[in-house]
Amino acid sequence: TLEISAYAVSRGVATADVHTVTVDASPAPSVVGAYPSDGSTDLSHSIAVTVQYVPHTFKLADLTAAQLVTAQGHTYQVEILSVANKKSKCLHTYCSLFEIKFRAPALNETDNGGGEATFSAHTSAGMMFSWAFKYVATGNPAVLGFSPK
Repeated sequence: TLEISAYAVSRGVATADVHTVTVDASPAPSVVGAYPSDGSTDLSHSIAVTVQYVPHTFKLADLTAAQLVTAQGHTYQVEILSVANKKSKCLHTYCSLFEIKFRAPALNETDNGGGEATFSAHTSAGMMFSWAFKYVATGNPAVLGFSPK
């Protein structure tokens, strides 16, 4: 907490009014966006995830593990591809914004039913953030393109 006293010099310190300000710690890391947010179970997917509230010195080596857990309860390891600072002039956790790219594997036949998977990433400092990704069962209709654009 921080106490702030304010008064008019002409009236003196005795007229000071004191206000207490509470300074909150930076929030836990959180995902603010992921693209794509869905995909077929039979394909691997490169996913770009935007994360806020990580230390401004964050780098690829800080990520120790990434995984996904399917709607059927199976766990897969996810490859961590890159980390890019989207606000390089920010020197604090509260204003940081990073794009982290992951590659998720194609799922086994036992997970072909699709559903919502939960992805999570862990850091050497013990931070963790997660996001959802919707898997669509193999063989479902999909729009591959349209014309005219």
